[in-house]
Amino acid sequence: MLPSCLISFYAGMLFVEHRKSAEKYWWIAGILLVILKCIEPGNMNIKGHIAGFLMAYMLYGIGTYLMKINIINKVMKFIGGISYEAFLTHHVTICLFIKFVPADATVMMRVILLIAILAATGISAVVLKQVCKTIMSLGRARKKNIA
Repeated sequence: MLPSCLISFYAGMLFVEHRKSAEKYWWIAGILLVILKCIEPGNMNIKGHIAGFLMAYMLYGIGTYLMKINIINKVMKFIGGISYEAFLTHHVTICLFIKFVPADATVMMRVILLIAILAATGISAVVLKQVCKTIMSLGRARKKNIA
């Protein structure tokens, strides 16, 4: 519904404006999220928006600490560097793999499928990024030769 989405949009703008507080008080959002989970279902739309905001607040705060760990920072920069290519290839990867899974697949089979899809998407994203770099460098070299 439009009013609730506008409220969430505004809450997102407030979050960006005051995101530094999430680095200090993320744990309060975690406690509030647990309390919210214990409350009897009322308006699920409002409860969902509140839960989404609390999760974003909490995860942002936790993320600021995790990004200070060198190896996590490097992994996230790598993933960020191929995220667009992964976005472009993931649906094709899913379509290729999904036909090998029967409708009555076990949880373990689905977990293995997820891992295989993530690995194949990562590999295809790295390959696509390298192909694009190669094509761009050939274009630049050709442009230099013409000029």
